[in-house]
Amino acid sequence: MDELLRHDLEKAGWYPGRKVDIAKYCEEMQNIQRPVPDSVRSFLEEFWELTVTRPFPLAPDRLNKVEIYSFVPAGDDDDDNRDYEETLVGSPLFYVGFHESYATSILMDPSGRLFEAGDGFVGRVGDNALDGLSAMLTPESTLLERYDNRDKE
Repeated sequence: MDELLRHDLEKAGWYPGRKVDIAKYCEEMQNIQRPVPDSVRSFLEEFWELTVTRPFPLAPDRLNKVEIYSFVPAGDDDDDNRDYEETLVGSPLFYVGFHESYATSILMDPSGRLFEAGDGFVGRVGDNALDGLSAMLTPESTLLERYDNRDKE
């Protein structure tokens, strides 16, 4: 973990060995036939309910804000969005947070890759959770890969 990300996480309440009980969430997901993969479980156990912030370099009074949490999908809209995003990426995706600065959802696949989903697109931001978090907090970073229907319209 790079030192800047470690500092941001510690400021948000993270510490080495942190483990939050997410058994109720995992049980509810199992009840709707969406078992939580180990990668998602590990990420949420370590970072659940943290809000990580970093000032924007050119606007230090404005914060780049990433909230880490999850929820059990609650109906057709959640299912439709997830189905669309999973179709674009070709893999199951699990909601793990919200990037408030860009109004995008943060998603993780079973292999631990981190994605952001916005208005009609999904972008891979990291091949693992820490790289993805670091990229989301760095405004000049770019998506590793973008998935959308631009070429299909």
